[in-house]
Amino acid sequence: MRDVLRELGFNEITQIGTFDAVQEAIGAGEYDLLILGEVIEGRSSLPLIRSLRTGELGPHPFPLVLLMLQPGATTDMIREAINVGPDDVLIMPFANADFKQRIARMAEGRKPFIVSYQYIGPDRRKQDRIDASPTPVLMAPNPIVIKGRGEDYSAALKQATDSYHGRLSDTGNRMILSLLQEGASLCRVTQPDLAHIERVAVQVVEVGMKLNERVVGQIGDRVRSGIQSFVNAMGALRSANHTQRERVAALGQLFQGCLDTLVPARLEVDER
Repeated sequence: MRDVLRELGFNEITQIGTFDAVQEAIGAGEYDLLILGEVIEGRSSLPLIRSLRTGELGPHPFPLVLLMLQPGATTDMIREAINVGPDDVLIMPFANADFKQRIARMAEGRKPFIVSYQYIGPDRRKQDRIDASPTPVLMAPNPIVIKGRGEDYSAALKQATDSYHGRLSDTGNRMILSLLQEGASLCRVTQPDLAHIERVAVQVVEVGMKLNERVVGQIGDRVRSGIQSFVNAMGALRSANHTQRERVAALGQLFQGCLDTLVPARLEVDER
């Protein structure tokens, strides 16, 4: 593979043999192209790729990633690998010609990225699908193309990263609002299901905390305050000694109160 990469113009090539060293290198953001085995020292590399794309590992989510899958990979295994967001996959063993073709294809262009709370990575939807348009895409910068033209990659990277954080913030806000509306609605029915209501409340906490961690500085003070208030109130509710009816009423007030806080904040952001 090294010879193929040199033939394609890659001069700075580093081989890393341990899982911890790979994780450290990804975290440092040292490389434009990552060629990863599915298994490194007996450990799956899929969580590393997912963490890279979600912004939990590394300074930005845009390195090119070619993932090499284990021999005999099934359709389900391939789907699982694709869902963590690599740019391309190859099943081992493969010919040098196939490897060269995949790298060359990356150099020629790059699929735009979907940035949603459920998935971050290349848009693999077929263009002729009816539902292929609702989720907007982000043009991921291609370091091979940009650097090959002698242009400033850092400027393109900053612009894409800012857009990425904005999209992630928006999709997280939408999910939180949807969960709050669902929770408030569940509390108003004649025979409320407390277990279901509490599951929705836990989801609000989990999404809110991740949103705060992943897009810090990108969400408004009112949104951040509303999320934190909900988290604090949930903590207090867990320790309170309420009857089922009282707990449903308290959760209903919590859902609605957070909605009243977040909806004006959302409208204010949208109007800008």
